Order: sequence, then structure tokens, then C-alpha cells
Amino acid sequence: LLTASTLPKGVLTARLQAYRELAFFSDRFWEIRTLLSGGAIKAWLTHLWVGTGLGSFPFDFRLGATADDWVLLPRGVRLLANGWLLVLAERGLVGAVQIILPLAYLASVYCFRLYGSLAVWEIPHPACLLAPFVVLIVVLLGLVGCSPFRAEALMAASPMLVVSAAAYPKKKVERNGR
Repeated sequence: LLTASTLPKGVLTARLQAYRELAFFSDRFWEIRTLLSGGAIKAWLTHLWVGTGLGSFPFDFRLGATADDWVLLPRGVRLLANGWLLVLAERGLVGAVQIILPLAYLASVYCFRLYGSLAVWEIPHPACLLAPFVVLIVVLLGLVGCSPFRAEALMAASPMLVVSAAAYPKKKVERNGR
């Protein structure tokens, strides 16, 4: 608030103009996104199984871009606005499976615990709702950015899935009348 109050009025108005008009994307945003997505798909299809390597998308795009692409692309754009395509382009199918397989295992454990808890007629702990929200956030953020596929994001999402699955009540098993 202190910084905002010391700025000249024209600067603050210009910074807040996008929020007032609800114009969060530039006029050429979708064209640039389509261009970068096409470059990622082209890079992935040339190296379908193992991808082109971590951090190699900017180089792949530079090598495959035409003169018309460079006119459309603004300076400083280095990453794709779709994390799913970036994972496929840089890591290929093998790398994508390496990311998805542990999370799919945790999701299956969650589903089995959910199914097992239906036999116990108790209200589940609120932490049980954590897994669907985490999965939804990772899927949606993967469509608009690359942040869910960073190591720290995956390391934060995995324990949340485990805690959510463990929060379901367990079915009590009777053994030999005891």
C-alpha cells in the first residue's frame, strides 16, 4: 500500500487497467500460444519416446521457427504456456509416464481407501477432500503454465495425496470372535 500510494497516479492507473477492463490476455496471446504449442508438438513428434531433453524447448523452437514466427513472437518468451505439451516435448512419453505413474498410484490408493471407507458409516475427515483439489489444481495449472511440473510442486502434491488417502476411516475387521 505504501508503494501504491507513492506512485504517480498515471502509473497506478496503467497497471490496474487490465483488471478494470478484464483484458488479461494481449491481443496476440492466442496466436503466440498456438505458435509455441505447434513448436512443442513438432519437437515431441520428432523424438516421441524420450523427448528432446530437459530445458531444450527454447533451442528446439529457435531451430524450427520460420521468419514469420519470429515476427509474431515477442522477445523474452522462453517457455510454453502449456505444461503438458512441454513435458511431452522435453521428456517424451517415457518422461511423462515417470511423472504420472507415481501420482496415478497415489490416486489409486485414494480410490481404494474411498471405496473401503464406504463400509464404515462415519463422516470422513475434511482432509479427504484434499486429493481431489490437488489433482484439479495440477491438471488446470498444467494447461496454462509449467509450474505444476517443477520438482517442488510435485514434492508438495504427493504428500497431500497421501494424507488425503490416509484420512479415510478404516473398516474394522473382526478376527476369530475377538
